[in-house]
Amino acid sequence: MRGSGAARLALLVLIVTALRAFAAVRFPMVSSEAYYHLWARHPDLGYFDHPPMVAWFGALFFGPVDASPLAARSGPILLGALGIVLVHRLARDLWPGGSTAWRAAVLFALAPIFFAGGVVLLPDTGLLLFCLSTWILFLRAVRRGPALLPWILAGLAAGGALLSKFHAYALLPPLYGYLLLVPGHRRLLATRGPWVALGTALACLAPNLLWNADHGFVTYVFQSERSGLGAPGFEAKNPVGYFAGPLVSLSPLLYAAVLAALVRGLRARREPETLYLLLAGAPILVLFALLCPFTSIGLHWPAVGFVPLVILAARGMELGCWPRLARWSAPVAGLFLVLLLAAPDLARRLPDRARLPLLGDRATAGRLKEALVDWAALGREVREVVEQAGPERFPMTMTDDFHLAALLAFHAAAPDRTFVFRARKAHQFGLWLTERPDLRGRDAIVVLKVRERDGFRLDEDDERRLAEVFASVTPGPLLPALPPGGGRVSWALRVLFARDFRGLGT
Repeated sequence: MRGSGAARLALLVLIVTALRAFAAVRFPMVSSEAYYHLWARHPDLGYFDHPPMVAWFGALFFGPVDASPLAARSGPILLGALGIVLVHRLARDLWPGGSTAWRAAVLFALAPIFFAGGVVLLPDTGLLLFCLSTWILFLRAVRRGPALLPWILAGLAAGGALLSKFHAYALLPPLYGYLLLVPGHRRLLATRGPWVALGTALACLAPNLLWNADHGFVTYVFQSERSGLGAPGFEAKNPVGYFAGPLVSLSPLLYAAVLAALVRGLRARREPETLYLLLAGAPILVLFALLCPFTSIGLHWPAVGFVPLVILAARGMELGCWPRLARWSAPVAGLFLVLLLAAPDLARRLPDRARLPLLGDRATAGRLKEALVDWAALGREVREVVEQAGPERFPMTMTDDFHLAALLAFHAAAPDRTFVFRARKAHQFGLWLTERPDLRGRDAIVVLKVRERDGFRLDEDDERRLAEVFASVTPGPLLPALPPGGGRVSWALRVLFARDFRGLGT
């Protein structure tokens, strides 16, 4: 890369990273982020929901810092900056001359889904980083021929992807299809290199497989059940959501450019560079397209598959295929990015019952507002209750929902003393609790969410569940949740003092 090009790329990375840091402070931690951040405080070879890379990155990047969204999100922010560089590098390796690499880096940096991926603490951060690394290193290994070191490096990168998220199982086979489909590369299948890469990737995955074997392959069972494919039933809204989702996650014009690039790429598939990007990204998108009629696909799940197609779109723009898309894709993506940054203010103005279907089947403005309450203040209040009651007398904080438990653990700075006493829905907290038989017979501060429509009282189910797992319960203070922008308090946290924990409830 020439000096001016490097300076321009560095400026882009700095600007986007600064905006991501701003967003990390502006947007409150959601429960899934707090959940994964808690994993970083309990390093292991595997976890209930996902492979361990998200926890390892969290432990590496300021994971021990308590109650700081910026510190917790430092991993995605820094790795997101590296992602922009890797997109530029992959495009540059494919087409060394011209503006494709720069265009691809800009489009990738401005697309809302990839911008958010550099802020939000999710397993997808590691998946994207290692997928990009695999695509770069595999391509270089192909060009180096039988030399083993490039293949080993490609295998290590693929192993990192496998340790990040299950999507990576769709990563390697299409790349081997590339070797098979390009006549000049077929001979490599008869050499050790590609198979050494595969063996290296599986060796990286082996510790997590052994952990799963010791835990009844819980991660694989959970993801299989979560998919909803055990009892498939067609739902028309799922395909609509899947195919319409990129209108928001990519922005309309960039989505149009990606689709145009896909069509152009299929027509020009004999060009090795184009074929490589098609096989890198399209199979994951096709897989979810086949699954979406039978299960709901998260907005961010297919994002990694769009990255190679964004590079293809940048290539088409450089060749002058779509002059209007080339002119307006980046500005429109930037506009959608501005709307994303303004989302908290926009959400405050929506009626609570307004549906947000692209964010999930049950997403409403009211649910979004609940996520935007001042959790930092609630966490401080819970911590004050614990300190006044005496941490020695009440050595654990417990609740009946793992989302609430994760937020309490994060904002109350109590990652080692927060547990869930109910097994209504299996989760990582259940594994941790089974590993702590010493907690039986101990007292706990119990925190439950209660709503204004119920008079901020516990219902009969709450009382029954508490009676199942504790010998006695004494009411404590009520901690109202402050809605964004003021207004009526619709829910609160009810604190209770519970004696003699009897074990996990049902």
